[in-house]
Amino acid sequence: MVLQHVDTATHQTRLRSKGPRQQQLSQMINKPEKNEFFKNLCETFLACNIPFYKLSNPHLNRFLKKYCVHQNIPDESTLRKNYVPQIYQEILDEIRKKLDKKLLWISADETTDINGRYIANLIIGSLETEPSPSYLISCRQLEKTNHSTVARFVNDSLNRLFFPESPNEKVLIFLSDAAPYMLKAVRALKPFYPNLIHVTCFAHALHRLAEQVRITFCNVNELIATTKKVFLKAPVRICKYKEMAANLPLPPEPIITRWGTWIEAALFYHQNFEVVREIVMQFEDSDALSIPKCKAAFQNATIRKDLAIINTHFSYIPSSITKLETQNLPLHEALSIMKGAIVKNSQIPDYLEKIKEKLTNVLNNNPGYSALCHIDDFTHTENSVELPETVSPSIVPYFKFCPVTSIDVERSFSSYKLILNDRRRSLKIENLEHYIVINMYYNAIEKNAIEQ
Repeated sequence: MVLQHVDTATHQTRLRSKGPRQQQLSQMINKPEKNEFFKNLCETFLACNIPFYKLSNPHLNRFLKKYCVHQNIPDESTLRKNYVPQIYQEILDEIRKKLDKKLLWISADETTDINGRYIANLIIGSLETEPSPSYLISCRQLEKTNHSTVARFVNDSLNRLFFPESPNEKVLIFLSDAAPYMLKAVRALKPFYPNLIHVTCFAHALHRLAEQVRITFCNVNELIATTKKVFLKAPVRICKYKEMAANLPLPPEPIITRWGTWIEAALFYHQNFEVVREIVMQFEDSDALSIPKCKAAFQNATIRKDLAIINTHFSYIPSSITKLETQNLPLHEALSIMKGAIVKNSQIPDYLEKIKEKLTNVLNNNPGYSALCHIDDFTHTENSVELPETVSPSIVPYFKFCPVTSIDVERSFSSYKLILNDRRRSLKIENLEHYIVINMYYNAIEKNAIEQ
């Protein structure tokens, strides 16, 4: 009978009519009525990185009910399912509007999170004559880390943001570290982004120089490593140290992946060698295996000379890295820092040949370094300078604040680790992307407003 009714003239006429139709149940479920208070509360929690389950905390719940008298307090699942995707999409739309018809730079990197997943982040910003904020637009899990997965991640993320308008001609700078797979990934993207200039991080270049210093001066590395172990989780020895050197901070605990921290530790030992040595020599060898090794390191015949050499020739590295990490650093200043490092590097004694060659090799393998030098020289020298083929004189002013470090994407991983911590390990990668994109967008907006 249903089939007979479908074929009747009455049904066909009403089917063609433009009058209101009854909504299907799935449509009503997928389009709940939005509450402005719920949305603002969701934005606040995400911007401040407050987990939604805190809404069930009795103290917070009572506070909200007391001061939000005319509002219901939502369940955490209501915010997560109905409001997070909406806010996320609105932010992507807002970023798209801000970057529309602008010249763009991008920065990508990957890390391994607490759950062992390969996570890639993509930062985007506009090249302007004035400082401008950058935005995280994508945080995705990679099956594995290689050039093809990274290239596909970057291309898919850009197309997803700018679809249906292609951004291929507008992307001018790609910032990354100097990993071989990253260099290969950008070469794979070049046919699709013909104006792309690949710049490897300047701060990372100086860090690699510092790593070569650490490898060369193995006696100093042994001193730093063993002294770190002597005071690690040793409250009695720390107390003894503070008694004997009340005004001196504890010996630094450098982390190899933190740029320049090993050089800073070496400079500390150069300045405070006798004080720290005297304290260590008073510890009993039987207290820990690290103590006799540390004493032997302090008694090494060449240790004082090695520390003096590091202080003489490489003390500029930590401060240079710190300067390069400054946000909204003009390109001319960043290149001046690197050129100063090149001058200091050339003054290193010839017997430190491996260190001397390291910075030269790193910069020679930086595809965009010479291009940026030519762009900067075009506006800062009287000489005639030939620009790269993809850069016309009309767009040179937009490189004034061109970023040269991947510090923005490194900071995005720090935010990621704050969201995905030991107490929130069950978050799905889709929700994680929404959370971190929203969190970093609001933080960028607030920071830009304060700076202005």
